[in-house]
Amino acid sequence: ATSYWDGEQFQGVGAGADVSSLLPLDAFRAEFMGRQWGVPAEFLLAGAAYTFEQAWAFALLHDVPVRANAVGELDLSRRIWRAMDAFGRPQAQWLPYWRNGDLVAVRPRGGLVSLYRHPRHGVLAVVSNLSAGSTTVRWRLDLTALGLDGGGGPHAVDALSGEPVTLRDGAAAVALEPLGWRLVHVGTEAMLAQAGLPAD
Repeated sequence: ATSYWDGEQFQGVGAGADVSSLLPLDAFRAEFMGRQWGVPAEFLLAGAAYTFEQAWAFALLHDVPVRANAVGELDLSRRIWRAMDAFGRPQAQWLPYWRNGDLVAVRPRGGLVSLYRHPRHGVLAVVSNLSAGSTTVRWRLDLTALGLDGGGGPHAVDALSGEPVTLRDGAAAVALEPLGWRLVHVGTEAMLAQAGLPAD
């Protein structure tokens, strides 16, 4: 097998369902990541509890792609994997939200951040809002521990749009709708340039 697909059991779930109850994070880690079997996982969009774009909010936190079901969904997938390729994801160390507390502090509850740390390209942060309401997710990176405290200080940009993200002393904040997310590249000007992204 080259990949396995999971998520079709939610086909009958309608809009308005409580996604946190439908997909508890510990259950997602146990069933939908595939690490215990050594086969890459793809999350299937099924049911109406969340949109294709919203499904990436929890799937990306777990280093799992959402499998596109329609031609119209391919553009978002293409943009995400183009950013991942530019960053050098295969060479990066993955630091998921449940074991990176010494490297990134996040608030409020429901805001989660998983990190990819690349030896030359800095850090790629998956920032998600899994709370039931809109919120501003505030997060602070330990720049020294992540090797980002040199080279004139780090900058941050949205890895999909190239838009700058304000970063001060390793701290940033992004306003997100429920199941909203951002993919943020943090690094020195040289690191961002190597990955093909402009510094702010």
